[in-house]
Amino acid sequence: MDALIWLELQAARHQVSSEERHVFTQFVLLPRWRDLVDHTIVMTAIAEKALEREDQSTLIQRRGTLMNPAALAEFNEATKRTLVTHGSAFAHTVIDTTEASSAKDSTLRLLDEILPVLEGPCTKRRFIVAGERIPSRDNSRPRRRSSARRTISTSSPGRATS
Repeated sequence: MDALIWLELQAARHQVSSEERHVFTQFVLLPRWRDLVDHTIVMTAIAEKALEREDQSTLIQRRGTLMNPAALAEFNEATKRTLVTHGSAFAHTVIDTTEASSAKDSTLRLLDEILPVLEGPCTKRRFIVAGERIPSRDNSRPRRRSSARRTISTSSPGRATS
């Protein structure tokens, strides 16, 4: 869903053609890619609050190409449009953190929302593993992989297959 939000923002800014938008959208929505994700969390906040939080831990407040009121408002609108257009294609939860007083409050809200989802069945049984050492199938000793990322699918709980 993240890629679709950014694509929506680029389309609103006329940075991609309608044909490019269509082709990329169709690609992202292929079951092969959507099936890699069990659930998506979309965390939002109004632009002013997001900037206030950003500035809490900085000595000098600077605005960038995205961290400014206009761009954040535009991003929030792209997020809303994407949820309306493609939200039904993804299991998702939207968490508005505007009223949270701190990052800790946002984290607690996230946990309240996501723990029930995580306790449910994981139908995909696929995990992305980052790192170079992957245990061998017989768990005797790790082997080195040339790729830093590997998808592991499990055919049953506790039994990994590649």
